[in-house]
Amino acid sequence: MSSLVLELQSEAMDAETDLGSLLRKSLAVATKLKLTDWISWCRHELYGYSGDVKIPEYRVLYGELKMFNPYNNIWMQFPNVRHIQSTCKQSIAEVQEMSRSKGMIGQAVSPEVCASIERVITPPMLILQKTSLVGILDAVRNTILDWTLRLEADGVLGEGMTFSQHEKTTVMKNETNYHIGTFSGVLGNVSGGNVQIGDYNQIEAQLKSAKIPSKERKVLRELMDELPKASPDKRPGIVARGVAWTVHNAVRLGALSDSIREWFQS
Repeated sequence: MSSLVLELQSEAMDAETDLGSLLRKSLAVATKLKLTDWISWCRHELYGYSGDVKIPEYRVLYGELKMFNPYNNIWMQFPNVRHIQSTCKQSIAEVQEMSRSKGMIGQAVSPEVCASIERVITPPMLILQKTSLVGILDAVRNTILDWTLRLEADGVLGEGMTFSQHEKTTVMKNETNYHIGTFSGVLGNVSGGNVQIGDYNQIEAQLKSAKIPSKERKVLRELMDELPKASPDKRPGIVARGVAWTVHNAVRLGALSDSIREWFQS
């Protein structure tokens, strides 16, 4: 009989597997093993985040604040307004749909942001990079994959749709090892949130320790080399790419992602 955990692991590695289906199967595993943190995480990803629930780090997005001008039929950028932060609370199905959409992706901003802006013609929108949304999808898939690898390492595989009492006891004894923050970057999994970054060389060792692929490290090095030399009109685009890179790699980076993001925005 097949293993539920190994099935889930295989599906997490398959980019064609629908994330909604992946999360529903993860919810079934978490419920059978009585992992309350995972049950809550799966439900929030499936149905969306609401209220005062802590938003995972990979769902913190940055975008450009713009306003539609109906007189000229163009989107206007606000002068002297930096990229602002927002959180993506939508269900994973909605995030998938947005990531597949063509054209600009806009998100409403808070009333506080609107009140702080003068000469508003139409309600301002936060314009998001599509790569930020793809980063959320990757983070969810990677989180499930890492979790199933941990379960397999502990000998918790399941048979069919059930787990033995021994497997359940193993999970109960090591419950702290299965805290969602260990996998998803909710709390971060790499030290370094207050690292003062001067250039790429200062963090290269930490990037390698976090298992950031060489191709991704090369992209970051190029962006960090390019930004200080860039002209004022080029800087916003480089900053946006740097923030998008950080979000895309947030799961592996953990707390270090905050320092890198702050470097780009400083």
